[in-house]
Amino acid sequence: MPSSFPNSALSTLCIPLGDTITPGMMNNLMYLFVMNAAIGVLEGLLLKWWFAGGKRAVWWMIAANYCSAWLGWFLLGWLIDPSNYNLGPKPIERISHLALIVTLISFAITILLEAGFVHIAIRREKRSVPRTLLATITVNAISYTILCSWYLSTSFTLLTDARVVDFSQMSQLPRATLYWVDPSGLVRSRNFARSEPDHIVVVLPQNETYKPYQLRITESDNSHRAQMNAEYETIGAGNIPAGMTPGVQEMPVLLDAGPLEVFPADYWQQSRILLKSVLDLRPEKSRQIAVNFDVYRHFLHTEVPGGLNSMLSVAFASLEWEPRQPTVLPDDKIIFEWEGQVVLFDPRTQNIAFVALGSCPAFIPDAK
Repeated sequence: MPSSFPNSALSTLCIPLGDTITPGMMNNLMYLFVMNAAIGVLEGLLLKWWFAGGKRAVWWMIAANYCSAWLGWFLLGWLIDPSNYNLGPKPIERISHLALIVTLISFAITILLEAGFVHIAIRREKRSVPRTLLATITVNAISYTILCSWYLSTSFTLLTDARVVDFSQMSQLPRATLYWVDPSGLVRSRNFARSEPDHIVVVLPQNETYKPYQLRITESDNSHRAQMNAEYETIGAGNIPAGMTPGVQEMPVLLDAGPLEVFPADYWQQSRILLKSVLDLRPEKSRQIAVNFDVYRHFLHTEVPGGLNSMLSVAFASLEWEPRQPTVLPDDKIIFEWEGQVVLFDPRTQNIAFVALGSCPAFIPDAK
């Protein structure tokens, strides 16, 4: 049965539409103000070459792209608001479907918004509804192909830098115990390398204001043992959870985390204070794969010597998955939180798998 702390213990955690599709990209202000002009020039020239565009075709298409982009900014902001969809129990396995749907919708909206501009941009004597429709679809298909290629390399890299697989396909898992906080505030544990049921360790108090953001492993008073604490973040103003003391941001010891010897010697000097460092469970001499983490730009980047490079990023106009709490495991795999789910990534194969719903993953290797 899960336990909860007594009060005495508690008192001491882009998809683009210039095109409508550009507002969805990362660095979207650049696209809204600069890139759409370049797209308009390209589409205006295509109209001149292929569809009898007039002298002002380029200017009309620049206007068309700014119109569709700025309207798309608001449309996509509403369309992909997290409250408007449900990605199910394994979000990472369905986010690509959402990206495809939004791309198709944004393309359709672009056609509707820009058709009038294209019609005016075509020379008067050549104008017709069929020509306008064909021209609008053709020039936008070309610009969307360019933009989507750019988008896939900067904002939505699951299709290029990772392959979503079932957890059972992540071979040779290290022997260890994974801890995390589920959406209801239960700290759960799982024997990572064996097929056993998850265990409920403890109940953490939380609400919309106070939430755990890290299960932190530290040295304990016993010089040979480690311990685990829960650290909290404060989100806005509001009532604290029952049993918590105002101003207290850290829970007392949750559990014994095992012998210190299972962690690398420099583990205790590694820090997450700046939200950019990565905890590394590999011995220093075996750290060949580089892992770079930047929560402010929403990506996790890995470089395999002589092999694959990956930049994991999911960013839409109003939806940005922030990688959090990454830990490099002894076998080079990386476990981290990604928008309310714990996932495991193998930089050698680029396989990524859903592990559990929740946050604050903490990984403790088994004693040898």
